[in-house]
Amino acid sequence: AVVSTQSTGKFSMEVIESKWEKLLELAAKRKLTLAGSVELHKYHRDVSVLISRINAADAGISFDLGRDVSTVQTLQRKHQSMTHDVQAIRSQVETLDSENHRLQELYPGARAKGVADQQELLELSWGRLQDHLALRKEALSSSSDLFTFIRAANQLIQWATNMRKLFVSDEIGTNVSSVDLQILQHHDLKSQMETRQTNRDE
Repeated sequence: AVVSTQSTGKFSMEVIESKWEKLLELAAKRKLTLAGSVELHKYHRDVSVLISRINAADAGISFDLGRDVSTVQTLQRKHQSMTHDVQAIRSQVETLDSENHRLQELYPGARAKGVADQQELLELSWGRLQDHLALRKEALSSSSDLFTFIRAANQLIQWATNMRKLFVSDEIGTNVSSVDLQILQHHDLKSQMETRQTNRDE
């Protein structure tokens, strides 16, 4: 009876220890599962927040192309500042891209696919913002060229108008000194015309 009791006690301890070990294994697995869940939730949250920032920046891109050279230059400075600010997002996109690859390796299957899908949305948003910024820069450059040309054309028209008034003038000097001055002015005007002709040809 004593032997039987000892055997039973030994068997019971072995069962308890075995169950305890299994319980510890389950607890460790549960800890890893919860830790993984936290990582995945944090990743999805970070991506969602960053996509919102990117979309807000995209929506903030103006369509205003200015009304003259001065306003276009102001818009170009604002766009340059915005582009600089947006570059701060690039490092976050790159960080999340690295995190994406790490999480896919750690959690294969459906969870890895969810991470990959989320990263794809982030990259699409980021790429779209970059495209729109480049288009905005190009549009402002074209606008600047246009208004620069218009300003130069207006200045040339005004100059030509003033020149015509001088050439068609019937005013003649009343003495040698005043006539000599008019001749010098005429030569100066002719020199201006030749200079503008040379600049135009170039």
